[in-house]
Amino acid sequence: MAPGPAPTVVPGGPFAALQAGGTVAWGRPGRMGLAMGGQAWTEHFLDAGGRRVGSGAVLVEATVPLYRHWALRAGGGGHVFDDSARETARRIAGWSEAGIVMATSRWRLEAQAGLEARRYPDFLSIDDTGAVGVYTERQANAGLHASWAVMRGLVLRGSGHLRRTDARDPWFDDRGPTVEASVETALGRGFGLEGDAFLQERRFPERPDDRDRDHYRQAGLAVTWSPAGRWQVRLAGARARYTWPDGTVDDDARWQLGVTLRLGGADLPDPARLPRDDDPATPRAGRPIELRVHAPGAAAVALVGDFNGWDPGAAPLTPGADGWWSTRILLPAGTHAYAYVVDGAWLTPPEASATEDDGFGGRNGLLVVMP
Repeated sequence: MAPGPAPTVVPGGPFAALQAGGTVAWGRPGRMGLAMGGQAWTEHFLDAGGRRVGSGAVLVEATVPLYRHWALRAGGGGHVFDDSARETARRIAGWSEAGIVMATSRWRLEAQAGLEARRYPDFLSIDDTGAVGVYTERQANAGLHASWAVMRGLVLRGSGHLRRTDARDPWFDDRGPTVEASVETALGRGFGLEGDAFLQERRFPERPDDRDRDHYRQAGLAVTWSPAGRWQVRLAGARARYTWPDGTVDDDARWQLGVTLRLGGADLPDPARLPRDDDPATPRAGRPIELRVHAPGAAAVALVGDFNGWDPGAAPLTPGADGWWSTRILLPAGTHAYAYVVDGAWLTPPEASATEDDGFGGRNGLLVVMP
């Protein structure tokens, strides 16, 4: 799912974290889709006397296709946060955002804007009129998010946001950018490697000039494992540096273990539909393979895959009776990833016996060709 509001990083020393989450989605490419998700995580700090932090979040978002490669996306949600060492840091928050997306089979670009409101029920503060009350914050953000599938198994991602936070206590008003970049590559057998870098700059306009800025930098590396199509286990480590407004610097090490379950979307492999060596219908190298998809009313349908560079113009399908489109191709022995493009919309092959993540929130089909 697309990123939510730009984060505000709060330093706290080295810690280990355990995270679990899941999403469920409805809809098909080219049609309106709905997704719901949730996460829960706990962090145990290694240098603060057993300090523990817990948090949970829920979200819902809808995607509405417009024309060809364009779509609208809107979402919202809430989260809670608790810190065993800082009662005044307990908070509840709600957020909403909307964006316009342009996407093809290889890349995705989204311009989005969002709002978030936070309430700290155990923390009283004074506003700019001198009144005392429960501390609250409102944050607005706007930015861009992009991803690019450079080649099979290699994806680049980047995002940048501008943030503005207005707090009940003007001392905590802040402005500034956040920038994040990452690279993901597949290692085979369900394993992957990810690298990422994160930068956050904040300026506090109501503070004296010598205490009006802080900085956060983080670089990390993660190993992922997908034992099944809907599960992912992720072990990540990172080095972080936080520079306080007074110039003091904290260098931290961070470790995190996460488990994610994806529900809905494409089916898991069905053993009864996997190719058999003794079945004459099993696709074989050197023998034309017929692929068919039902797309009534479509103006154009194409076959894309790792065998034609994911080029929608390389293998158009021919329309037939009752809304069926078909083509015949020759493929070498092995496992090939493929999909259909129906009037510009990416479609997971309904006939595929197995699928894999396409790097853009969808699924590619896997076609096994026997020697």
